[in-house]
Amino acid sequence: MGLPQTSLTQPVVDSAGRVYVAWTGTAGGGLAVKLARVVASGPRAATVLSAGVPGAALNDVAAGPGGALLVSWSVQRPASSVVYASLRRGGFAFAAPQQLTPDSARGFGVSRAAIAPSTGEAIVTWSHSLPDGGHAEASVNAPVGQSRSRRARR
Repeated sequence: MGLPQTSLTQPVVDSAGRVYVAWTGTAGGGLAVKLARVVASGPRAATVLSAGVPGAALNDVAAGPGGALLVSWSVQRPASSVVYASLRRGGFAFAAPQQLTPDSARGFGVSRAAIAPSTGEAIVTWSHSLPDGGHAEASVNAPVGQSRSRRARR
């Protein structure tokens, strides 16, 4: 399987040394975020992470301890970028896409993803505007699956 689509990210290596690559491709007649494990013979079959979220464009991918992977992407709407993310803990399938940006957000931007190596917390950051001003937000998913959001005024 080649990778003819555009928007390749940097490859990411999980804690077990497995290499993955994520990109924006096509699926079901529209844009979709895909991820594939890369082995010596080339990429394996791709997994579509943004199923049910049409028009997705990859923002970032991160790897963490225990085989965890975190992928974030955005969907362009007329007045904003809506941020989504999907998390996979080692040994499990990817979670369903989670919308992180509130529907009332305005403005365009991209998200960034990271997994803390010492705690395994998955973190996605993004910025947007709400009626009361600009905000930078971070969504944190702790290893036990507890999520919390933090907001800072810009």
